[in-house]
Order: sequence, then structure tokens, then C-alpha cells
Amino acid sequence: MFLSSAYTTGEQHILAGLPCQDRAAAIETLTANGSATIISVADGHGHQTHFRSHIGAELAIKAAEECIGRLAPEIAHGEVAPEALPKAIMECWSEAVGSHMEANPCQPPPDTECHIPYGCTLLAAWTLDGFSMFLQLGDGLCVAVDSLGTATVPVPADPQCHDGNTTSMCGLSPADFRIATSASPIALAMLCTDGISDISPDADFLAADLSHSILRGFLDEGPEQFAATLRASLPKLSRSGGGDDAAIALWINPALAACAVHGLRSRLTDTMTLRRQSIANELDTLAGDNSNHAIYRRKVLLESLDIIESRMASL
Repeated sequence: MFLSSAYTTGEQHILAGLPCQDRAAAIETLTANGSATIISVADGHGHQTHFRSHIGAELAIKAAEECIGRLAPEIAHGEVAPEALPKAIMECWSEAVGSHMEANPCQPPPDTECHIPYGCTLLAAWTLDGFSMFLQLGDGLCVAVDSLGTATVPVPADPQCHDGNTTSMCGLSPADFRIATSASPIALAMLCTDGISDISPDADFLAADLSHSILRGFLDEGPEQFAATLRASLPKLSRSGGGDDAAIALWINPALAACAVHGLRSRLTDTMTLRRQSIANELDTLAGDNSNHAIYRRKVLLESLDIIESRMASL
């Protein structure tokens, strides 16, 4: 299994003089039933109320790794319900936050609990003995690609995450985690914070497009060079997403990568062909209309068409 993770400070935080709030990790860890693959990303909120959120994100990653390493074998073999994992992670994180606060006393803002300064999101995924599980609390993007190249967003959307609002670890509510499990082979599992997921409002298309680029890069460049390329590409992805901090973690099953990238290419080609035709149809309806709205809309459509043409040429 190939593992990679990276995070970068976004231009917004660089200009504000803030540390990177995002964290990411990808590890193999020994369990009672062999080696489990674990990937995770966390995004500290960065608001002045959450002035230790970068620490909260780091503690969330560690809590996920510790609890998954302990419970994964029992969950994978049906001895423990998957819902036990979010509760364990939340309790572990809460305890770690309390210990950090005790060792590093500070005064939280008025009328706030001690966990509030450490507020962050958390996404994690793991696989062991053919069983995989995905967990997500807060915004971001969780992606799974099967051996035929079908990219899905396995964790259901959370209506509480909208317009810049998100659920948080500091809410201390395990019920806010959304989870998904799979017993099917996974070619690629990928987790991204909102510095990347905000690139496009179309999560399904973004999932497929990013997955294709990642798998193709892995196959073309080889593991070592691709890992370096992924790290180097994060600042550009961050700018595309609005300049926020960005983090990504992934695993790739090399034996399934070639078949998966072929399927992704075919599906992306079909999707972009339909989009290109839709744009052409709308341009036809705007023909001869010289209103300011129509002129602006034609400009937007032509820019979108150029992006699609460029993207199709690179597939």
C-alpha cells in the first residue's frame, strides 16, 4: 500500500501571520490482527475564539490513530459496532485537550468551555483485512475509488456544514461524526480539508477529477517522485480553493491503480462532454442578446468551456 500526506499554510493565513491550522497523517500501524492503514486530516478553525485550534487538529490526528489502532480489528470482524469508534476518538481527544490545557494554562474567552480554543474538524479512514471505514466530523472531502474507477463520496453530507459553518470536535458530540464502511476493494482513499474541497461546489466531480490526477501521477511518476509532486502541488490547490490552509492524506493500492485510472478517465470524459454540450446550448440561446447580463454570462461560459477543453486534453 502506498501512503502519502501533506499540509500547507494558505495565503490568507500567511498574510495574517497565523500558523497553519491543518494537519494530515498517513501511517501503517500494527494491531492485534495485523497491520492497519490509517489516513487522517484535521482543520483547526483558526478563529480568535479557537486560538489553539492548530494544536487541537494535531491532537485529533493522534486520537484517531490511537483509537483506530485499538478498535479496528474488533470492528473489522464484527465484534464491535462501527459507532463505537467516534465515541472513543472524541473521549481520547477531550482527554488530550484537558491534559494540554493543564500543562499550558490559559484563559479561554468568556462563557466558553475549555475545549473551545482547540476546535477543529476531523476526517479519518482505515482499512484492515479487506474492511474499510470512513469517518468525518465537519467540512472537507472524503473520497473512495473502487477497482473499476468509480469515485464516490462515501460519507453523507452534513446539513450543519454550510456557509462557513461546521461541526467541530469541540462540540464533544460523537453523533456529529458521519461514518461509512465498505468490504469492497479500494484503489484510492483520499481525505481533504476544505482548503481543497472548496475548489468546486460539485463534490462528485471534484472527487473524480482529483482522483484521476492523483492516480495518473502515481502511475506516471512512481511513488517517490509522486509524493514530492503532491507536496509541491498543495499551495496551488490552496489558492484554487480560496487561499485557506490545505491538507490531504491518501492511500493507493498499486495493484488496482491502472484499472481505476482507466475507468476514471472514461467517466470524466463522458461528464465533460455533456458539460461542453450544455454550455454550447446555452451559448446558442444567448446569441444576438447584447444585454449586459448576456455579455457577462457569455464571458463566464466561454471561460468554463476553455477549462473543460484544457482538462479533456490532459486526460
